[in-house]
Amino acid sequence: VLCVVLPKSFRSTATVLVESQKISENYVKSGVEGTIEGRISAIQQVIMSRSLLSQTAEEFKLFRPDMSPEDRETVVAGMRKKIQVTKSKVGHARTGDTIEGFSISFAHEDPVTAMRVTEKFASNFIEQNLKYREQMLEGASSFLEQELKLAETKLEDQEQSISDFKSKYMGELPQQMEANLRSLDRL
Repeated sequence: VLCVVLPKSFRSTATVLVESQKISENYVKSGVEGTIEGRISAIQQVIMSRSLLSQTAEEFKLFRPDMSPEDRETVVAGMRKKIQVTKSKVGHARTGDTIEGFSISFAHEDPVTAMRVTEKFASNFIEQNLKYREQMLEGASSFLEQELKLAETKLEDQEQSISDFKSKYMGELPQQMEANLRSLDRL
């Protein structure tokens, strides 16, 4: 009876694996700090935002043309409820290593729509992660550039003070002792 009465619901799931840094931390420090959970949480908030959910609903025609704004909000809220994000660990058969990742799933009455929306969410997660990493690395890069300019300025000032000192005490410096002794011998 339930199979006939209840509406059909298909759930599509995409698993995204998060690879760790290939180069040892001893040689190259990671450019992006924070835990995987923190990054997933931050990206999940962006993906679950009203604007992205509305855009996805428009793209996959989950809104009817005659829907009122309140009905559209109801559809977006329903989409939020149908989305599940879970952290997962996958074991590698040969090496025994575990790879961290997460799964995102979406339920819908149409299996093709469920699959395409899940695919869209997974690609949005990856895109947002790339943007997040890029922003973090750009911030680190600009900080390092500022520090480099500051160090260059200090070095130039130090070189100028050394040059001024050498010109002020010309002929009295320890490294000029040999030349001074030769001059004295010639005299």
